Amino acid sequence: MPRMPRVHILSWILPVLFAGVASSGTAHADASLAIQPTWTVVDPGAEFVVTVALPVAGTPINGYDAVVGFDPDRVELLLPIPRSDGEGALFTTACPQRFLSISVAPDSTAVTVSHVLLCAGTAVAGPGDTYELRFRAKFIEGQTHIRLLVGTATYDAGEYVEPLHTTDAGIWIGDPSASPAAVPKPQRLIAVPNPFNPSTELRFDVLEAERLRVDLFTISGRAIAELFDGEVPAGLFRLPWNGRDSHGRSLASGVYIARLTTSTGFQTTTRLVLLR
Repeated sequence: MPRMPRVHILSWILPVLFAGVASSGTAHADASLAIQPTWTVVDPGAEFVVTVALPVAGTPINGYDAVVGFDPDRVELLLPIPRSDGEGALFTTACPQRFLSISVAPDSTAVTVSHVLLCAGTAVAGPGDTYELRFRAKFIEGQTHIRLLVGTATYDAGEYVEPLHTTDAGIWIGDPSASPAAVPKPQRLIAVPNPFNPSTELRFDVLEAERLRVDLFTISGRAIAELFDGEVPAGLFRLPWNGRDSHGRSLASGVYIARLTTSTGFQTTTRLVLLR
């Protein structure tokens, strides 16, 4: 799936809005963002809703960029008019003034939701919904995914909240009697330890033998390394990374994105915090 051009509206608006807020200068931890519900079964041609959400209580945030990817051959995006009609209760009840920007990729494979609480000193920890996205299933039966892509980020007073763990949603188009429990649930890519110095290990639970590819990106979305591409057996996939790019050069301290893609089209990402 093509990647959407980087937007990162919040990366410049939040420091302006919160210029007077004190900051420790260090990254926060335990943030997560999800597309919910995890699995949905729909009839061909039917409309359905997924939400961008904070699925569990974690480090408070006051804004996020959610880059939501989907297959336009399988589902059609239906944005509300006005766009504010899609706002979730977690944000609307926290602050009466909010910034909201919705932009669709030129190739219609992703939509970016940029959302900020404009009340100084206000943040939310979850759980709860932040934005609702409505889709219409097309007439191609089978499984597809709505996923959070590289570029997704959460913030508090203009600072990244790290690390960010994302959860995607599986959509089953077809027989409405099919059970979501019969469809394998997507697994999450994790890194242990994280933050790390000088190396970490990426881990992924492989349900059945398949081909995996793991790519590494900067926080701005620039590809810097292909860490793995090959067939793996079922079981725990473990991939060490030594903090170097594809040319063997040591990378500087910072935040990097690891993205794992399976041969079935499922993707999962995790943020890596390298501390030299």
